[in-house]
Amino acid sequence: MTHRRLSRRGAIRLLSYMCALLAVMSGFIVSGYTQARAYRDYIEQDYQHSFFELANKVGMIDAALQKGMYAASPPMITQLAAEISREAASAQASLAKLPFRFEELENTSKFLSQSGDFAGTLAKAAGAGEALSGDNRTQLGELSRSASELARNLGELQTIISEENLKISEIIRAGSSMSDGNTGLYFFVNAFKEMEEEFPETPSLIYDGPFSGHMSRREPVFLTGKAEVTSEEAGKSAHESLGLSDGILSLAREVDGVVPLYCYEGHLDGGEISVSVTKRGGVLYSLLSSRDSGDAVISPEEGVAIAAEFLASRGFGGMKESYWTTSGNYLLVNFAYLQGDTLCYPDLIKVGVALDTGKIVQFDAAGYVMNHPGDRELPEAKISEEEARGSVTGDLSLESVRRCVIPSPGASDVSCYELACSTSDGAHVMIYVNTQTGFEEKILILIEDDTGTLAY
Repeated sequence: MTHRRLSRRGAIRLLSYMCALLAVMSGFIVSGYTQARAYRDYIEQDYQHSFFELANKVGMIDAALQKGMYAASPPMITQLAAEISREAASAQASLAKLPFRFEELENTSKFLSQSGDFAGTLAKAAGAGEALSGDNRTQLGELSRSASELARNLGELQTIISEENLKISEIIRAGSSMSDGNTGLYFFVNAFKEMEEEFPETPSLIYDGPFSGHMSRREPVFLTGKAEVTSEEAGKSAHESLGLSDGILSLAREVDGVVPLYCYEGHLDGGEISVSVTKRGGVLYSLLSSRDSGDAVISPEEGVAIAAEFLASRGFGGMKESYWTTSGNYLLVNFAYLQGDTLCYPDLIKVGVALDTGKIVQFDAAGYVMNHPGDRELPEAKISEEEARGSVTGDLSLESVRRCVIPSPGASDVSCYELACSTSDGAHVMIYVNTQTGFEEKILILIEDDTGTLAY
C-alpha cells in the first residue's frame, strides 16, 4: 500500500513537472514569436519611413532646382546648390535603406547622384563669383523636369501603399512570382517597374504661406514689458475675445516655456475647442475648434474680410492678408503686419474661418507674439528699386515691386524688395532682394488654384 501511494505521488509530481516544463516552453515560444513579430514590424516601419522620406526629399530637390533657374547672384546660387546637394545625399541614404536590388532602382540612384554632382559644380562656380550660364539654366530645367516626374511617381506609389495598406517587406518577398491575384501588390510592383523603365532622360552631367514656420527669436518680443495676468483674468479675456458665454472654457493646464501660457478647453457647436492665452499680457495666442463643417455659403473673399475684422476688433491692428487656402469648407488666411508700405512677414498671424457659419475656428499668433516689436527701425535702402529689378532673369516678367521684411536663419530680420514675377506659362515666382547688398535672399514659387495660394 505504501509503495502504491508513493507511485501515485511520483506520477502526480512528474505530471506537474511536465506541465510546468510545457508552460515554460510555451512561454519561450510565445515570447520568441512576439519578439520576432515586433522585429518584423520594426523593420517594416523602417522601410516605410525610408520610402516616404525618399519621396519627400525628391520633392525638395525639385523645388530647389526650379528656384535655381531664377537665381542671379552667386550667394543665392551657393545657397541653393548646398540645398540640392544636402537633399540628394539624404535621398540616397533613404534609398540605400530600402530592400531593393541596385538594378531595380538604377535610374533613380543615377538621378540623385547627378543632382548632387551638378550642385557641386554650381557651388564651385559661384564661389569663384561666376553667374549661371545659359547651359547651366538649361541643365537645371532638365533636372527639374526629371525630379518632378520622379516625385509624381513616388507620390503615386505612396498612395498605393497607403490605400492598399501594403507592407514593403511583403512586396519584396513576393518578388517575380507576383500574380494579379493580389491586386494591390501586383499593381504596386508593376507601377514600380514602370517608374524605372520610363524614367525621363536626364542631362549628361512644396504652406502654407512664406515664412509661416519661422521663429526668428528666442524671446517673445511682443510680450516685453507686459504684466502677468491670473488664470481667471486670462480666461475672462478668452471668453470675451471669442464672444463665448461664461463657463464654456475651463482651465486645462498651464505651460511654462518660451511663451508661458494658460490653456483652456471646452465644448462648442458639437465639437471640442482649445484656446491658449499668454500669461504675460493676457494675449490670445491660439485657438482650434474640432467642429464638423457644413456646406460652404460664404465665399473665400468674404471669409478673408471676416478674418481681417476679427483681428482688428481684437487689437491686432495694421495686419494685411498675404496668402490664403481652403480645405474642407474651411479658410485659412495668413496675415502679416504692414508698416507704412513695408510688409513685415515675421509678424505673422493665421486665422481660420468656417465657410458655413463665418465663425473663427482657428487662430495662431505665434509668429506675431515672437517677432512683433511694434514699428521697426527700417534701414535706408542702399540698393535702388531699379537695381533690384536687375535680379529678374530668364523668362520671368516683373509684375510688381514692394518693400518687405523677411526672417533670416539667424536672429535678425532682413529688409528686402519683394519682386513679384510671372513665367511664360503663367506661373508666379517671388524673388526677395536684400536692400543693403543687392543679393537675393530667397526665391519662392507660388502654387495657385481654386483652393488658394501656397508658396515653397
